Amino acid sequence: MKKITIKIIHLFIFTLLMSCGENTASKIALETNEGIVGLKSLIEKEFGLDKKAHTLSISMKGRTSSDIDQITIFFTENNKDGMWFYSMSTAQLLKPEPTDSTEPEVKMKALSEFTIEAIPSYYDQAIAMIEKETNEFTNFRINSYDLNIEKNPNTITHRFTLLADKTDNKTSYYGTRLEGNVFSFKFATDENGTLKCSKGLDAF
Repeated sequence: MKKITIKIIHLFIFTLLMSCGENTASKIALETNEGIVGLKSLIEKEFGLDKKAHTLSISMKGRTSSDIDQITIFFTENNKDGMWFYSMSTAQLLKPEPTDSTEPEVKMKALSEFTIEAIPSYYDQAIAMIEKETNEFTNFRINSYDLNIEKNPNTITHRFTLLADKTDNKTSYYGTRLEGNVFSFKFATDENGTLKCSKGLDAF
């Protein structure tokens, strides 16, 4: 009886440790350098860094969270449009059946060449651009992030939506109100890699 009890205790401790490990591993925030390291590691493990794609798309768990929910890649292969996506909640990589391609000459790069290490810098730049115009917002977080290969094969553009909480209930000329005090701003890089606000700071 004593041995059985000890085994149960050991099993409980093991399960608890595994559970804690899974919870930690499933949380990756794009805003930090640590998050980028975790993202790179996950992409290498699940997709392979040599896998070619024209779009890398990252979505978060919700409007109040900065943790990654899903990672999706889009590619063209053998005249077929393919999409693979990895779910953080299920820890599964899904590969739906590809469809006939309507764009036979899509430019692609290996995932290792996608400049995800630039994400924290663009995040900081976006906040600075908002705060230069107004001090109405706080708690900035990325809601979605896309990296795209443009027609120029040497150009990777970054497009992302930044969410923020308004500090009061008053009307704002900046951002787009989503619900309550949550507002969104959209940003994108040009062909030179310069970040610009595409929606949310064009009040005047």
